[in-house]
Amino acid sequence: MAIIKHNMKNREGITEAYWASLTEDQRFFWKIFTRTIALLAAWFVLKTGCKGFDWFASAFAALVPTLVIESQRSCRKFSSKIRKAIVRIIVFLGSWGIAFLGIAYIAQAAIFAIVTTFSTEVIPSIQRSKSDLFALLIISVSVVASLVAIIRVVRQLQFEDLIFRVPREQISRLLVQRKFVANTLPLFAYFELSTLLAGFAYASLAAVLAKPFFLILSS
Repeated sequence: MAIIKHNMKNREGITEAYWASLTEDQRFFWKIFTRTIALLAAWFVLKTGCKGFDWFASAFAALVPTLVIESQRSCRKFSSKIRKAIVRIIVFLGSWGIAFLGIAYIAQAAIFAIVTTFSTEVIPSIQRSKSDLFALLIISVSVVASLVAIIRVVRQLQFEDLIFRVPREQISRLLVQRKFVANTLPLFAYFELSTLLAGFAYASLAAVLAKPFFLILSS
Protein backbone atom coordinates (compact mmCIF):
# COMPACT_ATOMS: atom_id res chain seq x y z
CA MET A 1 0.00 0.00 0.00
CA ALA A 2 3.04 2.28 0.17
CA ILE A 3 2.81 2.74 -3.60
CA ILE A 4 -0.72 4.06 -3.22
CA LYS A 5 0.18 6.34 -0.32
CA HIS A 6 3.21 8.00 -1.86
CA ASN A 7 2.58 7.90 -5.63
CA MET A 8 -1.13 8.63 -5.96
CA LYS A 9 -1.33 11.71 -8.17
CA ASN A 10 -4.10 13.36 -10.16
CA ARG A 11 -3.12 11.58 -13.37
CA GLU A 12 -5.54 10.62 -16.10
CA GLY A 13 -7.07 7.18 -15.86
CA ILE A 14 -5.84 4.51 -18.23
CA THR A 15 -8.82 4.97 -20.56
CA GLU A 16 -9.95 8.43 -19.43
CA ALA A 17 -8.68 10.44 -22.41
CA TYR A 18 -10.13 8.10 -25.02
CA TRP A 19 -13.43 7.72 -23.13
CA ALA A 20 -13.77 11.51 -22.96
CA SER A 21 -13.30 11.73 -26.73
CA LEU A 22 -16.30 9.49 -27.42
CA THR A 23 -19.76 10.88 -28.07
CA GLU A 24 -22.68 9.86 -25.90
CA ASP A 25 -23.95 7.64 -28.74
CA GLN A 26 -20.60 5.88 -28.99
CA ARG A 27 -20.49 5.38 -25.24
CA PHE A 28 -24.01 3.95 -25.27
CA PHE A 29 -23.23 1.43 -28.00
CA TRP A 30 -19.95 0.45 -26.33
CA LYS A 31 -21.73 -0.20 -23.05
CA ILE A 32 -24.34 -2.33 -24.85
CA PHE A 33 -21.54 -4.27 -26.54
CA THR A 34 -19.62 -4.91 -23.30
CA ARG A 35 -22.81 -5.90 -21.44
CA THR A 36 -23.53 -8.42 -24.19
CA ILE A 37 -20.00 -9.82 -23.90
CA ALA A 38 -20.45 -10.05 -20.13
CA LEU A 39 -23.74 -11.95 -20.47
CA LEU A 40 -22.24 -14.39 -22.96
CA ALA A 41 -19.17 -14.92 -20.79
CA ALA A 42 -21.33 -15.49 -17.70
CA TRP A 43 -23.21 -18.21 -19.58
CA PHE A 44 -20.00 -20.19 -20.15
CA VAL A 45 -18.50 -19.72 -16.68
CA LEU A 46 -17.88 -23.08 -15.02
CA LYS A 47 -19.84 -23.91 -11.87
CA THR A 48 -19.10 -26.03 -8.81
CA GLY A 49 -22.70 -27.00 -8.04
CA CYS A 50 -22.57 -25.13 -4.72
CA LYS A 51 -24.94 -22.20 -5.27
CA GLY A 52 -23.45 -20.04 -2.52
CA PHE A 53 -19.90 -20.35 -3.79
CA ASP A 54 -20.92 -19.97 -7.45
CA TRP A 55 -22.89 -16.81 -6.66
CA PHE A 56 -20.01 -15.34 -4.65
CA ALA A 57 -17.41 -16.18 -7.32
CA SER A 58 -19.57 -14.68 -10.09
CA ALA A 59 -20.27 -11.53 -8.07
CA PHE A 60 -16.57 -11.16 -7.24
CA ALA A 61 -15.57 -11.71 -10.88
CA ALA A 62 -18.04 -9.02 -12.00
CA LEU A 63 -17.32 -6.48 -9.25
CA VAL A 64 -13.54 -6.14 -9.59
CA PRO A 65 -13.46 -5.63 -13.40
CA THR A 66 -16.35 -3.16 -13.13
CA LEU A 67 -14.46 -1.14 -10.51
CA VAL A 68 -11.33 -1.14 -12.66
CA ILE A 69 -13.12 -0.14 -15.87
CA GLU A 70 -15.37 2.55 -14.40
CA SER A 71 -12.64 4.10 -12.23
CA GLN A 72 -10.22 4.40 -15.16
CA ARG A 73 -12.80 6.07 -17.39
CA SER A 74 -13.30 9.02 -15.03
CA CYS A 75 -10.37 8.89 -12.65
CA ARG A 76 -9.68 12.64 -12.34
CA LYS A 77 -13.35 13.44 -11.72
CA PHE A 78 -13.17 11.71 -8.34
CA SER A 79 -11.78 13.35 -5.24
CA SER A 80 -8.33 12.24 -4.06
CA LYS A 81 -9.94 10.42 -1.13
CA ILE A 82 -12.29 8.44 -3.37
CA ARG A 83 -9.52 7.63 -5.88
CA LYS A 84 -7.34 6.18 -3.13
CA ALA A 85 -10.25 4.24 -1.66
CA ILE A 86 -11.14 2.71 -5.04
CA VAL A 87 -7.55 1.67 -5.73
CA ARG A 88 -7.18 0.18 -2.24
CA ILE A 89 -10.39 -1.83 -2.70
CA ILE A 90 -9.28 -3.13 -6.11
CA VAL A 91 -5.80 -4.02 -4.86
CA PHE A 92 -7.20 -5.74 -1.78
CA LEU A 93 -9.81 -7.76 -3.69
CA GLY A 94 -7.50 -8.54 -6.60
CA SER A 95 -4.52 -9.65 -4.53
CA TRP A 96 -6.56 -11.78 -2.13
CA GLY A 97 -8.54 -13.23 -5.03
CA ILE A 98 -5.32 -14.40 -6.66
CA ALA A 99 -4.06 -15.62 -3.29
CA PHE A 100 -7.19 -17.76 -2.92
CA LEU A 101 -6.43 -19.49 -6.23
CA GLY A 102 -2.85 -20.09 -5.15
CA ILE A 103 -3.87 -21.48 -1.76
CA ALA A 104 -6.48 -23.75 -3.37
CA TYR A 105 -3.89 -25.05 -5.85
CA ILE A 106 -1.32 -25.71 -3.11
CA ALA A 107 -3.96 -27.41 -0.95
CA GLN A 108 -4.97 -29.70 -3.83
CA ALA A 109 -1.36 -30.67 -4.50
CA ALA A 110 -0.77 -31.27 -0.77
CA ILE A 111 -3.89 -33.43 -0.39
CA PHE A 112 -2.96 -35.47 -3.46
CA ALA A 113 0.58 -36.02 -2.12
CA ILE A 114 -0.71 -37.06 1.33
CA VAL A 115 -3.33 -39.42 -0.10
CA THR A 116 -0.75 -41.00 -2.41
CA THR A 117 1.69 -41.50 0.46
CA PHE A 118 -0.96 -43.04 2.69
CA SER A 119 -2.33 -45.36 0.01
CA THR A 120 1.06 -46.62 -1.19
CA GLU A 121 3.10 -46.68 2.02
CA VAL A 122 1.19 -46.07 5.24
CA ILE A 123 -1.89 -48.27 4.74
CA PRO A 124 0.10 -51.32 3.50
CA SER A 125 2.40 -50.98 6.55
CA ILE A 126 -0.59 -50.84 8.90
CA GLN A 127 -2.19 -53.87 7.28
CA ARG A 128 1.01 -55.86 7.68
CA SER A 129 1.55 -54.97 11.35
CA LYS A 130 -2.04 -55.41 12.64
CA SER A 131 -1.14 -53.40 15.74
CA ASP A 132 -3.29 -50.47 16.85
CA LEU A 133 -0.40 -48.76 18.60
CA PHE A 134 1.85 -49.10 15.55
CA ALA A 135 -0.97 -47.83 13.31
CA LEU A 136 -1.47 -44.75 15.49
CA LEU A 137 2.26 -44.08 15.59
CA ILE A 138 2.86 -44.39 11.86
CA ILE A 139 -0.20 -42.27 11.03
CA SER A 140 0.94 -39.52 13.40
CA VAL A 141 4.48 -39.55 12.06
CA SER A 142 3.28 -39.54 8.45
CA VAL A 143 0.91 -36.61 9.00
CA VAL A 144 3.58 -34.52 10.75
CA ALA A 145 6.21 -35.39 8.14
CA SER A 146 3.80 -34.50 5.31
CA LEU A 147 2.93 -31.12 6.85
CA VAL A 148 6.61 -30.30 7.43
CA ALA A 149 7.45 -31.24 3.83
CA ILE A 150 4.60 -29.10 2.47
CA ILE A 151 5.63 -26.06 4.53
CA ARG A 152 9.26 -26.50 3.43
CA VAL A 153 8.30 -26.66 -0.25
CA VAL A 154 6.04 -23.60 0.06
CA ARG A 155 8.86 -21.62 1.69
CA GLN A 156 11.52 -22.75 -0.76
CA LEU A 157 9.40 -21.85 -3.78
CA GLN A 158 8.38 -18.53 -2.16
CA PHE A 159 4.73 -19.13 -2.85
CA GLU A 160 3.73 -16.20 -0.64
CA ASP A 161 5.53 -13.80 -2.99
CA LEU A 162 4.20 -15.53 -6.08
CA ILE A 163 0.52 -15.63 -5.11
CA PHE A 164 0.21 -12.48 -3.00
CA ARG A 165 3.01 -9.92 -2.87
CA VAL A 166 3.85 -9.83 -6.58
CA PRO A 167 0.21 -9.62 -7.79
CA ARG A 168 -0.49 -6.88 -5.20
CA GLU A 169 2.50 -4.82 -6.33
CA GLN A 170 1.69 -5.24 -10.04
CA ILE A 171 -1.96 -4.25 -9.58
CA SER A 172 -0.87 -1.23 -7.52
CA ARG A 173 1.62 -0.11 -10.17
CA LEU A 174 -0.91 -0.51 -12.98
CA LEU A 175 -3.60 1.56 -11.26
CA VAL A 176 -1.42 4.11 -9.43
CA GLN A 177 1.48 4.88 -11.78
CA ARG A 178 -0.69 4.28 -14.86
CA LYS A 179 2.25 4.04 -17.28
CA PHE A 180 0.00 2.11 -19.67
CA VAL A 181 -2.40 4.50 -21.40
CA ALA A 182 -5.18 3.25 -23.68
CA ASN A 183 -5.58 6.30 -25.92
CA THR A 184 -6.55 4.54 -29.15
CA LEU A 185 -9.50 2.32 -30.03
CA PRO A 186 -7.45 -0.94 -30.18
CA LEU A 187 -5.77 -0.24 -26.83
CA PHE A 188 -9.04 0.91 -25.26
CA ALA A 189 -10.89 -2.20 -26.45
CA TYR A 190 -7.99 -4.42 -25.42
CA PHE A 191 -7.87 -3.02 -21.89
CA GLU A 192 -11.60 -3.07 -21.18
CA LEU A 193 -12.40 -6.41 -22.82
CA SER A 194 -9.37 -8.17 -21.35
CA THR A 195 -10.25 -6.81 -17.90
CA LEU A 196 -13.83 -7.97 -18.29
CA LEU A 197 -12.95 -11.43 -19.59
CA ALA A 198 -10.23 -11.87 -16.97
CA GLY A 199 -12.93 -11.65 -14.32
CA PHE A 200 -14.97 -14.45 -15.84
CA ALA A 201 -11.85 -16.53 -16.45
CA TYR A 202 -11.11 -16.08 -12.75
CA ALA A 203 -14.59 -17.36 -11.82
CA SER A 204 -14.11 -20.47 -13.98
CA LEU A 205 -10.65 -21.17 -12.57
CA ALA A 206 -11.94 -20.70 -9.02
CA ALA A 207 -14.71 -23.22 -9.76
CA VAL A 208 -12.20 -25.74 -11.16
CA LEU A 209 -10.01 -25.47 -8.07
CA ALA A 210 -12.87 -25.41 -5.55
CA LYS A 211 -14.99 -28.22 -7.01
CA PRO A 212 -12.81 -31.11 -5.72
CA PHE A 213 -13.15 -29.76 -2.17
CA PHE A 214 -16.95 -29.68 -2.45
CA LEU A 215 -16.92 -33.22 -3.83
CA ILE A 216 -14.84 -34.37 -0.85
CA LEU A 217 -17.17 -32.64 1.62
CA SER A 218 -20.29 -34.05 -0.01
CA SER A 219 -18.97 -37.64 -0.22
